[in-house]
Formats: sequence, C-alpha cells, structure tokens
Amino acid sequence: MQKLCFKKILWLGSLFAAAFFVCTGCNKRPAVIEHPVFDVWNSTTLEIAQIELNDSATVLHIEAYYRAGSWIRIDEASYLTPSNDHTRKFPVVSAEGIELSKEILIPDSGKVAFKLYFPAIPADVKKVDFYESDCEQCFKIWGIALTDNAKTAILPAPKTKPLAALPTIAYSNTPAKISGRLAGYTPDIFAAKGIKLSFNDILSGENKDITLTLADDGSFTGEIPVHFPTIVQTADAEFLVVPGQETKLTVDLCKQSRWKSRIRADKQPSDSNYLYVDNGLAANKIPTLFGEAFGKIPNDITPEDFSKFISEQLSLKLEEVQQISNPVEKTLAAGYIKTQAAYALLMYKSVNRNAIGIQLPMSYYAPLKDWISDISIVSDVYSPFLKAFVSTLAPATTDIKEKFDAFKAAATPIIGEQNLLFDLALTQLYVAKQQTTPFDDAALAEIQTAFAHAPQYAEWLTAQNEHIKQQLASIASLSKPVPDVADDKVLDAIIANYKGKRVMVDYWATWCGPCRQAMETIKPVKAEYADSDVVFVYLTSPSSKAVLWAEMIPNIHGEHYWLSTSQWKYICDKFAIRGIPTYQIYNKEGKLTKQYTGYPGNDEIKNILESVR
Repeated sequence: MQKLCFKKILWLGSLFAAAFFVCTGCNKRPAVIEHPVFDVWNSTTLEIAQIELNDSATVLHIEAYYRAGSWIRIDEASYLTPSNDHTRKFPVVSAEGIELSKEILIPDSGKVAFKLYFPAIPADVKKVDFYESDCEQCFKIWGIALTDNAKTAILPAPKTKPLAALPTIAYSNTPAKISGRLAGYTPDIFAAKGIKLSFNDILSGENKDITLTLADDGSFTGEIPVHFPTIVQTADAEFLVVPGQETKLTVDLCKQSRWKSRIRADKQPSDSNYLYVDNGLAANKIPTLFGEAFGKIPNDITPEDFSKFISEQLSLKLEEVQQISNPVEKTLAAGYIKTQAAYALLMYKSVNRNAIGIQLPMSYYAPLKDWISDISIVSDVYSPFLKAFVSTLAPATTDIKEKFDAFKAAATPIIGEQNLLFDLALTQLYVAKQQTTPFDDAALAEIQTAFAHAPQYAEWLTAQNEHIKQQLASIASLSKPVPDVADDKVLDAIIANYKGKRVMVDYWATWCGPCRQAMETIKPVKAEYADSDVVFVYLTSPSSKAVLWAEMIPNIHGEHYWLSTSQWKYICDKFAIRGIPTYQIYNKEGKLTKQYTGYPGNDEIKNILESVR
C-alpha cells in the first residue's frame, strides 16, 4: 500500500542533460509571453503558462501537474538567473495560490495553478533559468525565453545503422557494450551524475539496475551483464542490446523536453523521436498492446471473450508493426508484441477475480503456440510471462524436478518443443530456491545432471551459488542481532536498545518500489539529523531476497534488522500493518507516537520528530 507523497519525480530518472539552444526571437521583449519556450527541464511537473514582464516585477504563472493526493512544495529560496550570467540572481518575492516552503496537496484534477513573483528582470536579459533553490532534487527549468517567436535548436539526427540481421538467440557469457551521449549535458541542473539502466535478467528472472558515470560532456560508456538479447530501459526509453555487440545511444533532450510539455505550442510530431539507437532496436517505436482498451475490460468477462479481445488487439498492433520499414526490426517488433499478448492471456484471473480458483481448460492456452518462440525473448515481459506460465501449469510443490517435469509435460502440447524456454524455466526454478537456501554438493550434482545437455546453465548456477553464500554470510555483519525473545517481545526489545533517543522505524522490503523511492526522498532529513539523538531503524523479513538485501543496505544508512516470518507477522497483526512502506515514530521513552502507511513527506516527518521528546 502506498500513499504517493513524494516531493517530485524526475521525468528522466538518471538521464540528464542541459542544452545548447539558440533563441532567435525578437530583440524587444513583450509585456506578456504565453506558453514561453524553454530549453530543458528536470521535471515535467511544472509548466510555465505565462510570464508577465513589467518595470516592477516578473510574474511566472505556473501550472503544476502531478498525481492527485500527492504533494508539491516550492521553496522560498527559489530564484531566476540570466542564462548567460549566473552571478546575477533574482530571488522570489512572494507567491499567490501557494505558500512558499509549505506542502500543497494535488487535487483530484491532478493540477494546481499559482503565481510566483520575482523582481523586474533587466531589459538586456533575453533568457532566464528558474531554480527552485539550489538543492539537488529541486525543480529547474533552463533557457526560458523572454521574447516572442523564440525557438530552440534541435540536434541534427545522428546517422544510425539499421539492424542487418536478427540477433542470435542463444546464451552468451560476453556482456553487451553501450556508449552514447546526452546532448549538451550540464551537471549544474541535474542531481545525479550518472545514467541508470534497468533490465530483466532472463536467467534469474530478477530486475537489475546499473549506473554508468557521465563525463562532463555528457558521454558515457560501459558494459551490461546480459546473457541474451535483452531490452534495457531508462526512465522513459527502451532499446535492445545484444551480448558481444555495442549499442550506441544518443538522446536529444531538447526534443524530449518539448515533446513532454503539455502546453507548448511549438511542439512538433517528430519530437517523439528523441532517442537514436545505433545497432539496436528502440522499443519505444514499437506499439504496445497494453493500451487504453485494456482499462475498459468488464470485470466479469468470460475466458472466451477475454482471449478474443487479446487476439483482436494483437491483430491491430501487428498492423502497425507492418509500417516498420526495416525487416529485421519488423520481425523483432512482432515477437515483442506477441509476447505481450501471451503474458496478457495468462492474466485472465487478475481481470476477473470471480474466476480465481476456477480451472481453465487447456484449450484456453492454445493461442500461445503462435505467440511464443525463441524470438519472444526480446520482449521485456518474457520473464514475467515465463514465471506466470510455470505458476499456471506446474503443481505447488517444493521439489524442483517434480515441478519442472509436470510443467514441461503440460506445456509441450501447447507450445511444442521449445528447448530455450524449458531451460530458462528450469533455471529460474533453481534460482528461486537458491535465494534462501544455497545448494549443497548433492544439489549442485543434481543441477549438473539436469543441464547435461546445456552445461552453461549449470556453470552459471554454480557461480551464482557461491555469490549467494557470500552474501548470506554477510547478513550477520550488516545487520543488528534480533533479540532472542518471544515474537510478542521482539519489537519492544529492539526499541529498548535506543532508550533516550527518538526512533523512526521503517517497515520495508527489497521488492517494494515505494519503499525504495521513499528512502531516496528522506535522505535530506536523515542528513539533517545525522549528529542528533534520532535513530533510523529498518525492519524487513524473508520476503526480501537476501542477496539483494545485502547489496542494498550499505547504501541505506541506519540500524537494520532481519526478522523471521513469524516475528514480522506478529508485529504486522499487532499494529494492523496492511501495506509497506509503513513508518512508526517512538519518543525517547520508547512509546509509539505516530504511525503512517505510505510515506507522509519530509516536512511531516520532521514535524513529528521535533514534537516528540
């Protein structure tokens, strides 16, 4: 359960750039500028609808767009500065429609309008930058034109090489290479200095992240540890990488900023093509099956009608795929869309919850024969599909061989002999068991036998096993010992360790995205209380995979405890914790004073911490 109370989310995650843009507008500034042109921003939340320029003030009419129920805050340290001279600053004087440095909730409309008043900007200034203070995460908009008819320069489209042949769909131990640049990158406007890439590891079925360092000129290079052709994602772009091959990526963030704006009149249809991929497939050019129509599916739809609906949607999207000129990309795109259809077919019981527990006939899965093949692996939903397919057809047993044999026997009449799919399914089954209990010599020998026909998977699992053993061993050194008391006494004993201090307890899990987002949001608060009597305590359970937990907590500063399943359940039942992240704040006497489910925001946390003694 999550209440969205994060201050802001950067629209490009870790893709960052400022730009080299040219204003070619009039020399004389108008009194009012509607929907002013700007060069680049670090968030799509704030739009400047209008600027008033006069001898006494500069007024920015702001429209803020964000999720209803979340909140934004405009800092009282906000200012404007000439784009070509940051030594001159014009601090915000007042606001109308919002109180500076105070949180404001976004209404059901998802939009808030307000005005910010600044001193008059000298007539010689033609472009300004907006800073919502100098904090790393604050809103920033660069290159706001103070003239009519201003334009932004667009990066000439780089030359790219189309895919000449289908990538080999086979296991490889050679990582993919990636290089590229972010046009005109300027570190000053963006918080992070790296580009974050995410991908699904087909062997483990786990989502993984890597961050590549950005050079001062916005260029980057690195390797991605994939074993098959894989879709890699940034915050809002996707592209294919292939083991042993280099993919070159160029992002025109001027076009992207313009395309993302809701109100700019100078937006061009071609702005949607702001990502240039050399020797790879840009997945954002592939139509997605999961469009608006999926939101209108009746809750009581029958299996037959659901299957028919998916087939019809697939046919429509495959017609769009036919417009792709490159035959190789067309084949990959078709496989991508068909895999989405296959995954959707397995989601029937999520759509019609009245059907949970009902056994669907095997004939329901017949379309999978035409939708799933080795080429399906290029889709970013291939791994989720595979997990759902195994879960649907395999019995609920902890014996891997029994589970896999039953799955293969049931799946073969549906999809035929697909060795790659079956090998990956078996690998993922071993990985799932391996996460909590590393394999002994007997289990490793069993794996060698199971993969006698494909020893590369046995070798990978053996190496993974050693890594897991090391990570599990590190838990003792990374976490605090859980008090050896009854389940109903564990939390009291943990809190007692910090008597005389204020304690904030964070209930979280490695798989919980909102938990991790909140951990980023709260960092300034933790830094502020670093040398105080406030302690940040983190509690998790075995639902967090030990390997990922051990990798994450060195970057989550605080006191960490790994509770048993029974301890976690008792505490959640006692305090009616129905979702995470959940937070509790205790005073110096160890008394619970406040509990939240969903992060309430930095200001709320600070107010409560200051109020408890």
